[in-house]
Amino acid sequence: MPQPSLLIEPQDNLSDIFRQILDLIGIDFALYDEALSLVYHSSRLADLLDFQEPLIGTSLFDTAVEFVGLEDDVSQLRQEHNKTLEIAKTMRVGSDGQPIYLTLTLSSVANGYLLVVTEVTYQVNIEQGLRQKRNELQLSTHELVRSYNHIQSLMRRFLPKSVVDMAIANPKSVRQGGEKRTITVLFADIRGFTSFSEMRNPEQVMTFLNRHFDVIGQIIEEYGGVINSYA
Repeated sequence: MPQPSLLIEPQDNLSDIFRQILDLIGIDFALYDEALSLVYHSSRLADLLDFQEPLIGTSLFDTAVEFVGLEDDVSQLRQEHNKTLEIAKTMRVGSDGQPIYLTLTLSSVANGYLLVVTEVTYQVNIEQGLRQKRNELQLSTHELVRSYNHIQSLMRRFLPKSVVDMAIANPKSVRQGGEKRTITVLFADIRGFTSFSEMRNPEQVMTFLNRHFDVIGQIIEEYGGVINSYA
């Protein structure tokens, strides 16, 4: 398949050579004069911008409406030749009715301006897909954390703290049927509790019991014991 070639005639000026180079490497672009009137453009630009009328002679602000409101910034490019004005990932509707995304880069060149139009639809679609997946992952993570906290809350209502902590730290240690161990079981009673409670009002009895259970509970847990129930 023959490759495109760059043909330079002796009468060609630098602008003509520049245009040929841009066309040759497939860059979509438009050249504007100092009055911001379009004087030349790549063959695909009209389709890319979905512009039905002839482009030659149109204003920059008609062909690239994204620059409307940036007139002062555009004028500033003439004083700062190394500066560019970029509008990234702007959306247009293509000729097929589907959205396309373009990055518009405007710079100052000899006797005018150069607008380079880069289609970035593929990159934007990838970014949007990744963003959606990230949002879905964050939502799933939130739901998992909420469910995890709910399960923990339920377990702590019916099981001793040490048992819940062990199950969380090592889920594989919890299996159906339990585990056979040699253990020590202590049944403790308060001597004289019946006569003690008969001589005091309920508030005093509850205060005494809370203090009692707090003391023995700390000792039992300190030595790795588990309080099964208070009866």
